[in-house]
Amino acid sequence: VRNEPWRFRLQANGWGPDIPLKVTKDDGSSRKGTVTLDDLLKNLNWVVEGAAQVRKGPFGAFADIVAMDLDFGGDAFDDRIENDLADTVFYGDFGLSYEMGRVAFSDQADGPGVLIEPYAGVRVLNDSLTLNVTAFGDPVIGESVELTFQTPIVGVRTYWDLNEQWKLFGAADIGGFDAFGQDVHRTYQGVASVGYQFSLFDVPTTFYLGYRAVYIDFRKEGVKLEIWALGPQASLTVDF
Repeated sequence: VRNEPWRFRLQANGWGPDIPLKVTKDDGSSRKGTVTLDDLLKNLNWVVEGAAQVRKGPFGAFADIVAMDLDFGGDAFDDRIENDLADTVFYGDFGLSYEMGRVAFSDQADGPGVLIEPYAGVRVLNDSLTLNVTAFGDPVIGESVELTFQTPIVGVRTYWDLNEQWKLFGAADIGGFDAFGQDVHRTYQGVASVGYQFSLFDVPTTFYLGYRAVYIDFRKEGVKLEIWALGPQASLTVDF
């Protein structure tokens, strides 16, 4: 490992999910709702999405983040009641990985094959909500809520080389387990995408297009909150 070169990967992501939500109480009653991609785009102030990896030999470290700021503001009942919902979200995965090696599907050195990379780390969510409601010019509701957790995850990534240009990528993980006292019963993530590799300023670059899904089961004080985030994702990856 000492003589192995350092390798780096930077990835810019564009993930456009719908976010269905379900809240279930101890008595079995529940309510559902969905924040659509259109809702996100119309009320988005800013967003940062990306990932980074560093490797030395088979060992690696990674970070994958989504951060956004939303402002759902609007009027109702002929401007007599005004509401303003501000939401700042930080979601990220951080951890370590190990390249187990490449499984070749032919005798040719540059033939098709798959690289298998298990990983383990922590999933972080910090969601700060601020709700202000004004009726007839007087403040009625002014509430701030934070949904925050850090929970362990384990998973595997696979990189499939079909030929020199065309690639496949797949990843899946599981976490939660009510660990760290964080009230996360279970979380899952899956990514599947097709990529095309080319050279950009003599740097290996791959464009991926696929689908990403995340599920979080958060339980606290007799309330179960289920969050899904499901939608297409485009990525531009640079290796150096």
